[in-house]
Parts: sequence; C-alpha cells; structure tokens
Amino acid sequence: LYQISNIFIDFIGFKGLDTEEDIEIKFIEIKTGKSRLTKSEKRIKEAVEAKRVEWKTIKINELPEVEEI
Repeated sequence: LYQISNIFIDFIGFKGLDTEEDIEIKFIEIKTGKSRLTKSEKRIKEAVEAKRVEWKTIKINELPEVEEI
C-alpha cells in the first residue's frame, strides 16, 4: 500500500541531468523560522538516507471515462 496524500516533499532536484555523467537526485524540503520536519518527513528522510528507495513505472492503457457534472 502506497500513501501519497498528506505527505509533501517540496522539490525533487536532478543534479547532472544535462550531462552524460551519473546524476544525483535530491529530495528538498523547505522550512522557515523554527519549523521542523514532521514525523512522516523524518521517516522519508531516513528511508532515503538508508537507500530504501525504489523506482516504479505504472502504465495506464486507458483513461477512465469522466462524467460531466
């Protein structure tokens, strides 16, 4: 089960994408003042640092019909 709602990462950056070298992917969270990472953000940070990251490609063959309201 994958949860996406209520968890926000402000930016994902790609360093070196414009070269033929290996790229680096950066998860970027912006905080101001005395704000801190939430419990979920800390867990995401820990998973990334521990390299528990995976690529998923989801192919959708047909879009569902949308009913006009």
